[in-house]
Amino acid sequence: MKDMTASFNIVSENGRDLAEVRTGYPEVFDLTVRPTTEENTLIDSTPDPAHKMMNYAFISYNGSPNEAWMMLTAIEPEITPIWEAPLDGPIYTGGTGLFQGKLDNKAVLPSVDPALKGTKRFKAYTKTAEYKDLKKTMLSFKQLKAAPAEQEATGGNCVGAQYTYDLGDSGMSCDEAKAFFSQILKQPISTGAAEIMGVGACMMPFDTDPGYCNIDASGGKFAVTKK
Repeated sequence: MKDMTASFNIVSENGRDLAEVRTGYPEVFDLTVRPTTEENTLIDSTPDPAHKMMNYAFISYNGSPNEAWMMLTAIEPEITPIWEAPLDGPIYTGGTGLFQGKLDNKAVLPSVDPALKGTKRFKAYTKTAEYKDLKKTMLSFKQLKAAPAEQEATGGNCVGAQYTYDLGDSGMSCDEAKAFFSQILKQPISTGAAEIMGVGACMMPFDTDPGYCNIDASGGKFAVTKK
């Protein structure tokens, strides 16, 4: 298969590397929950209200006072503190990527008091123009045109990495159903079901027995089965 990955750096006016952008990694729909043994410190965050796959996080893994990461991530802010490092990168139609910058205790942070240490230093950085500009740049990262996804599809059926989908009368495309179900898997599951308020709810598949998802917008549903 042809390598479609690409990598770019964002640099400051004085040539400092601020962040790296990579695109073209394989498509991912089903994220596996990975709880951390020591809680992360979430310094700043902004959720992705549209697709929930390009959330912004400024985070220190395992509460480390010596380094922090600014990034786009598929993990939503409310669960980033308990998600094992590293957080999954942004997910878009047709692939996955990486958009992040690392800060450590040796990094020179403009307009930040050099006497500050640890998390206090990183929190002070969030008030600087450089930080705000870089965060704004990350949040402006949007997919303009969907790349053709490599997937099997026949009529109303399609196949993902771990599940097969019968789209039924859900009104969803294959990619939309996969993205919705990946978000459902992040929700608390009670008596075999999970829900995203105002969007839809799913009964989970079990072994060879299919599950199904009811979609609020269309009033329809799709079935999902473990491969």
